[in-house]
Amino acid sequence: MSTRESRGRRNAPFDINLGELQMLGAVLGATENQMRLAYSRALNRTVQSLTRQSVRLMKEEAGIQSAQTIRRRAISFRHQRASARELGGMKLWYGLNAIRLSELRGTVVGAVTEHHNLRDPKTGQYTSNRETSTVRFRPRGKALKEANFDDAYVAENRKGKKTIFIRGEQSRRREAEMDIYAPLLDKIEDDIFQQIPEIFLHHYEVDLKGRVAAGIHTSLRGKRSGGR
Repeated sequence: MSTRESRGRRNAPFDINLGELQMLGAVLGATENQMRLAYSRALNRTVQSLTRQSVRLMKEEAGIQSAQTIRRRAISFRHQRASARELGGMKLWYGLNAIRLSELRGTVVGAVTEHHNLRDPKTGQYTSNRETSTVRFRPRGKALKEANFDDAYVAENRKGKKTIFIRGEQSRRREAEMDIYAPLLDKIEDDIFQQIPEIFLHHYEVDLKGRVAAGIHTSLRGKRSGGR
């Protein structure tokens, strides 16, 4: 399956078998209101479970260093319901666009090239005498492969971290990036998406059993959610 075909699968909705949830509720002797409240709580707990797994997966497979960067990119869920009587749902989003090398764990092969303070007499801008070549980056993320960058040189970014810069038009430079979309897509689908029904059902069953045993018919705020 191509990446484009796989992307279509990634955006497909996640079906939850409502009949299975209702059957479980009937076996436990739960009311409609208890099942609705358990459904809502199970969504929240599924969000929390998958967020933790997503952070761990992207850290190990892509080698992204900052947990904050991973959380911005990794996953986003949102309840969608028009009224309290509706069950609602969740939405997933992953930011798998290319990422700067300085944000990845890995090794830049080669030493930092020296810079000078000469300015162009016409423009007043610093002139560049750094020699460019093919520079190699060895990522530590399991899903990423070693990459070569042409017309590039090794330098420090504004934070003083060693990285690779690529020279573009008019001697403008930009930090090199690595593509993580294709390498991570299958891992996300296999390790994260496939687990959603199982994780949700587990949280739903645990919460519903607790509500039935304790006779709880209200939400945490003490308000009824509709139903009997």
